[in-house]
Formats: sequence, structure tokens, C-alpha cells
Amino acid sequence: MGNKDHVTEADLRNRLRKLEEEQQDFKIHIRKTQEKETERDENACKEYLELEHMREICQGDQKLLQLIEEKQSMLTAIRKRRMEFINDMQQEAKKNIRKTDLDKEEIHYQMQMLQEEETN
Repeated sequence: MGNKDHVTEADLRNRLRKLEEEQQDFKIHIRKTQEKETERDENACKEYLELEHMREICQGDQKLLQLIEEKQSMLTAIRKRRMEFINDMQQEAKKNIRKTDLDKEEIHYQMQMLQEEETN
């Protein structure tokens, strides 16, 4: 191993700290995104219920009933896409966290190997 390739324990500790910080930032980002999407979903549900109430009031007006149905259909489609997005995001988050955990394990292993080299 040449000098250029030699990694010190301090280098490994810095990489480990950086990985942990990035993982924390990522988890915060995911949590905030999920909160926003949950809020949007709740708003869409409220809007859907309001439209349902309007449907009850406008029994005779076919044009208005058609508009209400179209709006409800749009809300349903948006909600479905939002749920797919959340599911995809959660899957990607799990992959990211697993990868980071594996990277951290590798760094711990490298640190252990360095310590063993130093004691020999």
C-alpha cells in the first residue's frame, strides 16, 4: 500500500461522521416530505367530502353533478399517484439507509484492520 492509498483512522472517523450526518439529514428530509404529503392527502380528503356534500345539495343539476364527479375523479387519481410516490420514496429510503449502514460497517471493519496493523 503506497502513501497515497494509506487511510488513517482519523480519515475513517471523518468519513463515518459524514455518513452519519448525511443519514440523519436524509431521514429528516424523508420525514418532512411524508408530513407534507400526509397534509396534502388530508386536504384532498376534505375537499372530496365537500364535493360529496355539494353533490347532495345539487341533485337536479346534471352539469354541476358532472363537474363534481370529474373533480372527485381527479382527486382520486391524484391521491393514488401520491400514495405511489410515498411508497416509492419509502422504498428508496430503505435502500439508502441499508447502503449507508453497509458503508458504515465497512468503515468500522477498516478501522478494526488499521488497529490490528498498528498493534502488530
